[in-house]
Amino acid sequence: MKLLGFFYAKYFFVKKKEKLYNLTFYLSKEKKCLQLVLKFEI
Repeated sequence: MKLLGFFYAKYFFVKKKEKLYNLTFYLSKEKKCLQLVLKFEI
């Protein structure tokens, strides 16, 4: 039972990390798009 909890915690942590990574990637992509838009606006 303890082992199962450990695996679940590990899986949850990885998923959380993945979500954070996806979020930062998405934000950096948005930033790049914004920079491109601003470049064309100026």
